[in-house]
Amino acid sequence: EGEGGRRGGPAGDLYVVIHVLPHELFQRDGQTVFLRYPLSMVKAALGCEVEIPTVHGTAQLKVPPGTQPGERFTLHGQGVPALRGSGKGAMVVEIQLQVPKKLTKQQKELLREFGELCAESEEEGFFSRLFHSYLGQGNKKVHAGKAG
Repeated sequence: EGEGGRRGGPAGDLYVVIHVLPHELFQRDGQTVFLRYPLSMVKAALGCEVEIPTVHGTAQLKVPPGTQPGERFTLHGQGVPALRGSGKGAMVVEIQLQVPKKLTKQQKELLREFGELCAESEEEGFFSRLFHSYLGQGNKKVHAGKAG
């Protein structure tokens, strides 16, 4: 409550407005905290465990193999404490894939080789499905011209 009114009038209301400044790492929506976490393409592909910053310190995040750019993981209890009541909100971590800008000669060669392996497996899968579909074989295997 505010101070008493003039000439003995009733007390007025006191309004307080709080502005929260933007944080360089975190964004907030209510009790939920959001973090964009940069991760190398190698760690995203193979999976890893990383230590991430939280509003309370740090926490471990298990990143599964095959994690995609923009994929989100929720850490319960790592958000903002409830204003009234108990508990804390969640923290949502969004993976931001880091692609290297400079590569060594060896890294480039290994990536080219990896790309060729990926392209071969994709082509085999596509043409194999097309061939089986054409023969009406569904997912059955075909060996040297014989349906099986």
